Amino acid sequence: MKKLFAAFMLILLITGCSGGGSYTDVSVDEAKELIDSGEAQVLDVRTLMNLQQDIFQEQN
Repeated sequence: MKKLFAAFMLILLITGCSGGGSYTDVSVDEAKELIDSGEAQVLDVRTLMNLQQDIFQEQN
């Protein structure tokens, strides 16, 4: 399981450093407009953090 987690983190690091992407902090109203218009992709990073916590708790 540790090897799987290490591989996952390596892939995450590689894709995160690939460049070409960017992020912008926006208000809730601006985010709603962007989502509705299809101009942006929204990623809720809390989901990934919760997954990592669940994996850690299962291992310990």
